[in-house]
Amino acid sequence: MEPLMVVRAIGWGSMGFTVASVVAPRALGRAMGLGDRRALVRVLGARDFVVGAGLAVAGDPTPWLRARLACEVCDAVLHGVGALNGTFHRKRALTIAAGAVALGALEYALLRESANP
Repeated sequence: MEPLMVVRAIGWGSMGFTVASVVAPRALGRAMGLGDRRALVRVLGARDFVVGAGLAVAGDPTPWLRARLACEVCDAVLHGVGALNGTFHRKRALTIAAGAVALGALEYALLRESANP
């Protein structure tokens, strides 16, 4: 698959998360290990919609990919710290943190590839 197609797919996936965060914030928050923190889920969803839209439609998605990578770092830290200090459901939040690290690694690789075609 072409790197640009992967970037666009990440963008559309990010916007899909937004739909879930608006339609079912309580259920999504629990699934992510955040508990009943609907406001937090909605804020994360809004952030992901903006960045996802940039990835999905921008002529040059590089700045948006950098923003998405920053989001992954924030998500990994948020969920990791919350899991370790007992604020969030440990197993679920650590799973989300690990997923954020994995997606961040993919996004970093895509950024490096776009810098060195």
